[in-house]
Amino acid sequence: MLRLLVLISTLFLASFTAFASSLYNAEVPVEDSDTATELAAKQQAMLEVLVRVSGQSEITENPVVKKSLGSVDTFISSVGYGEKNEQKTLIAGFESSKIRALLIQADATFWGEPRPYVLFWLVEDGANGRNVIWEQSENDMVSVLKAEGERRGLPILVPVGDFDDVVNVSVPDIWGGFVNPLSDVSERYNPDGVVLVKIRRNRLSWQLYPKFADMKYSAPVSGSESGEINAMLNSVVDQIADQYASRTAVSLGNDATNTTLLSVSGLQSSEDYFALERTLKGLNSIASMELETLSKELVTYRISLLSSEDVFNNELTVDRRIRKQDADTEIVDGNVVPLRLNYRWQGIAKLPVPAPVTTETVQDGTSSTEIATEVATEGTEQDIQSTEVVDNGGDDSQ
Repeated sequence: MLRLLVLISTLFLASFTAFASSLYNAEVPVEDSDTATELAAKQQAMLEVLVRVSGQSEITENPVVKKSLGSVDTFISSVGYGEKNEQKTLIAGFESSKIRALLIQADATFWGEPRPYVLFWLVEDGANGRNVIWEQSENDMVSVLKAEGERRGLPILVPVGDFDDVVNVSVPDIWGGFVNPLSDVSERYNPDGVVLVKIRRNRLSWQLYPKFADMKYSAPVSGSESGEINAMLNSVVDQIADQYASRTAVSLGNDATNTTLLSVSGLQSSEDYFALERTLKGLNSIASMELETLSKELVTYRISLLSSEDVFNNELTVDRRIRKQDADTEIVDGNVVPLRLNYRWQGIAKLPVPAPVTTETVQDGTSSTEIATEVATEGTEQDIQSTEVVDNGGDDSQ
């Protein structure tokens, strides 16, 4: 039992650090090593990279992209072979500068980093009732979901299902989409967004709360799918990745004509200032920035944007150390025009760390961790039973 809880804690921490796949690398299965097979695999790898980097699932149909596949070797920086799930694979790395140049030619967008971490709560309505699919449940859907996230460059988290999860959220909470308990229990994972997925046989419905901080106060983006489970999960991840990309992706071909002032307050030290500057310089929506003024707790830059102010705001506030404030505005020809964009620096955001695993032997020789797990299991069974009672007298629809 102790080993299991240690494993759960390890999985929790790894969720935030193990998403190491490069935006410009792809691994695709191959049947053999002949020339035609290798060429097709390279082209598939290039399409995966273009979808991941552009943030557009439909870019594979772009005429410029289709034409470029004929010269795929000119975009490749490295190639090799590997193995995944007992299947031989081709691993290709692509030149970032050439991929970005192709996106400009294709009039496509660029979706850079950082990418949002998205927490998925999944409930399956099966023959034995409704059950939550946890990270450590060894359900194939978890590995499929994470593979789809890697394909799109979207870091996906799945709750581990330890004692804290099981006692703080119930199956009816997730199935019913009750945001208060879900928001509270999700906070320990420090996600940028939360997705609720309900699965019943060959049907699936989902709800996305794109900004976790606003989960209790905003309506979700929702959708539904039908068909084979892997295909449904593929479609869900595509739609969610497209949603996030539409909020923060920029067009590399745009001229930086949108110039404005940006002020950030709340800086407490030189470390805060340099951390803020690194964050701003890493944004894809900023073409250039110049320091205007620097005083105690406040810095002002003149920035040139490659995007709209909405896209800039969405990209900047992915970093939860920064919060938007009311802008300084003026009225021009009856329209409200921002004079200065105002934000506040809230300090270094820390990831939550699971409580240390301890054991305490009670009189009958059973450890406290074993008792906790038994209580959690009993709670889950009660949730399923209570849900079945509701189903017998209520609406059975999703």
